[in-house]
Amino acid sequence: MPHSLQELSDRIEIGDLLTRYTRAIDTRDYALLDTCFLPDATVDYTSSGGISGKYPEVRAWLEKALAPFDKMVHFIGNSSVELRGDEARSRTYVVNPMSFPGDEGTKHSFTVWAHYVDRLVRTGDGWRIAERVEEQVLVEGGFPEGPRKTQLELPICLGDSMSEAALLVETFSRDDLERREGYRLLSRTVGLGFDRFLEYGQPDVPDFYRLQSAHRKFAGDNPDQLYHASAIDGNRSYRIRGRWSNDRVATALIEFGVYGGGLSFDDENAKRRLV
Repeated sequence: MPHSLQELSDRIEIGDLLTRYTRAIDTRDYALLDTCFLPDATVDYTSSGGISGKYPEVRAWLEKALAPFDKMVHFIGNSSVELRGDEARSRTYVVNPMSFPGDEGTKHSFTVWAHYVDRLVRTGDGWRIAERVEEQVLVEGGFPEGPRKTQLELPICLGDSMSEAALLVETFSRDDLERREGYRLLSRTVGLGFDRFLEYGQPDVPDFYRLQSAHRKFAGDNPDQLYHASAIDGNRSYRIRGRWSNDRVATALIEFGVYGGGLSFDDENAKRRLV
């Protein structure tokens, strides 16, 4: 049956809304992005390695996650819209090439093909997105290997992991003391992650960082807490230089251990092991 003038107007406005979202993301205009969502909208980018949550949380995550990219294009194609009075459902195809500077002046790019699955509502200021789920279909290309890969992936992983960890703290803490201890452990873990993967994660220019201290404790207390670590490459040779402490108490023992693998408890081949 023919569409009414109101239905035609709604479809045009919804099309403008979807286009406005792409322009806001590609230009990093987050004030413009605010005009696309309800303040309490739910947004789910987990299929593309992002987070899921309320719009203000996701908006803050986007500012960090998109910062490394110098070029982005979100091109929307076919869009099916089902109107239901003051609500609507839509499913929109999107192609999203992105690029970022690589090491030594190189460029790296990849492209995401996905669907935006939206629930939209009519407001006094026009149509807004109340729920969005990005369904990733295909990715061509990926992050390069090396330190740059970690720098690009870490903000994405941290955003998702910290949200999940904070939820665990809130869910399983029996009192305020356990809640404070949970967030304290979370902050220690995040700090260690930044040291391990960003500040001291390059085997080409290795340096020691404080793995444990009196305030950064893992696996319980240790009387000395004098543990340091450094990232190295098994194909390289290293020479360690230093000097004895000038403290009144002389160092009793200096011991070096070389470990391979990760910290997985599930994959036997990836478990950390003494080399």
